[in-house]
Amino acid sequence: MRARVGKIARLPEQIREELNRKLKNGARAKNLVAWLNQIPDVNAMLAECFAGHPIREQNISEWRAGGYQDWLEEQRWIAQMVLLRENSADLIANFASLVPRRSSHL
Repeated sequence: MRARVGKIARLPEQIREELNRKLKNGARAKNLVAWLNQIPDVNAMLAECFAGHPIREQNISEWRAGGYQDWLEEQRWIAQMVLLRENSADLIANFASLVPRRSSHL
């Protein structure tokens, strides 16, 4: 996975997370652009890194094809790890009940 340097990639992590959740829930780019461009932290980053040029629908489209896909893959990986952890605890408990205990007086 390569480092991303665009407008969306440079947003604070909590804003990117919220954006990704909104994308997953089917939010439209037009609405996302309006939402992002009214956030003070977003405007500060845009002023510092992009001469104040606002986020456009094209930025959302590019993020959807790149960084958002990375985020979705990460979410799938996290879900698999949670499931593995839950299943391994059950497996260990079941296995422990099958193993005969050693006598303590040996």
